[in-house]
Amino acid sequence: MDQAKIEQFRNMFLNILGEDYSTGAAEFSLAVGGDEIDAFTHEKAQQMELRLKSRNSVYLKKVKYTLDKIEAGTFGQCEDCGATISEQRLFARPTATMCIHCKEEEEREGKQLIHGNRHSIMFSGNNVLPLEGRSRLGLKEDRAAGFSVKMGEPELEVLN
Repeated sequence: MDQAKIEQFRNMFLNILGEDYSTGAAEFSLAVGGDEIDAFTHEKAQQMELRLKSRNSVYLKKVKYTLDKIEAGTFGQCEDCGATISEQRLFARPTATMCIHCKEEEEREGKQLIHGNRHSIMFSGNNVLPLEGRSRLGLKEDRAAGFSVKMGEPELEVLN
């Protein structure tokens, strides 16, 4: 990448950092008056504000990190394989730290970690079956209820 484009990215990042982003502590207030719906709406608005400030803080850290990479002369290099990140990718996502191939591979591995251990019985005890419906030790799954239960012999009532 030529020096003019790198300067263009540097100026863009400096402008982002120069804008007035309120990253201070969130101010919480109790909803005064109103009913339960008003209180709930107020609480949801505060949660959204907190979430947005958190995302903004993470983005600004990425911008600062990318500016450090520009200063170090490593901007546009993949941190995983060392290859050059394409200009199209950098224009689409200026804070990218990986080339598209390494990022896709990372995401594939992440999906395997999330979905690869679905048959784990970490949370099931001896009397509960995994939801996948596998039976073990004569236990059966109650699919209609949407959860696993131990099915045994029915209790008989003794009539006199």
